[in-house]
Amino acid sequence: MRSLLCFVLLLPLSAAPAPPAPASVAILYNSALPESKNLAESYADLRKIPAANLIGLPLPDAPEISRDQFNKTLLNPLRAHFSAQNWWILAKDANGILLPRQNRIRILVTVKGVPLKISRAPIPDESPEIQRSRRR
Repeated sequence: MRSLLCFVLLLPLSAAPAPPAPASVAILYNSALPESKNLAESYADLRKIPAANLIGLPLPDAPEISRDQFNKTLLNPLRAHFSAQNWWILAKDANGILLPRQNRIRILVTVKGVPLKISRAPIPDESPEIQRSRRR
């Protein structure tokens, strides 16, 4: 009976998922803000994430940015960084779209200073009158 009780009590411990490997984690910070970089470095030290996995991009100091700002300051430079570091292997899918086939970075951590939201852009085909009527 004691053996069964021990087994039942220890079962949840064996079922816990393993933590991610530190080399599979990258940290994105705003290089325009010193406190963002400091926070990224502290987190990396605490979690034993390699310094080479810190990505500093000069981002706007705002919680919300436009789609155009997102593409120019975050998305495209981040993709270029992943390619330069050989963190992923890209391949075209059946429709000819270039997608990651393999990725060494499994988790991307963002820290304070990285914009949180992309603002809505008006639909270009609609006149301002139609847009106003939809809001009502």
